[in-house]
Amino acid sequence: MNKARYKLTLAVILSTISISYFNYDHEYTPEYEILDESNIAYGKYSNGLVYIGDDKFLYELKDVKPGDILIDENEKSMRILASYRIKDKDLRNEIINILKEYEVNNNTKHERSIESMRMEWYVHNLLYNFNIKKERTEDVDFENNEENIYNSKVLSKLLKI
Repeated sequence: MNKARYKLTLAVILSTISISYFNYDHEYTPEYEILDESNIAYGKYSNGLVYIGDDKFLYELKDVKPGDILIDENEKSMRILASYRIKDKDLRNEIINILKEYEVNNNTKHERSIESMRMEWYVHNLLYNFNIKKERTEDVDFENNEENIYNSKVLSKLLKI
């Protein structure tokens, strides 16, 4: 009888932990700002500035600090350079929100959802951390044709990204 009661108690505890784990929603309050046109940087996030432009613009930047983010915008994609350095999902979300506002305010041809960009960045970081194709996964490139690959609300919810 005690063995059955022990198993039942253990099952209830594990079920409660599982349910609370999957029902937990991380509350996120973005802390970023879009800078006015007198600044070279487009935006500011918790750890630095966000610069968005083409190769030439990024190459000519002076005084780039370690926390600053460089985003190469071209016809094919918006590529976040050295994206593997951003491990915190809230910081990634701040940068993605800045990027999304840039897309809207500048009528770019880039049409990625925030959800799919979060997932792609997470996957790139995961692969980079496992030393898989580091030369390709150190940066994340948000191409329009990859929207359907990374747009999974269920997977995002399970991975909590």
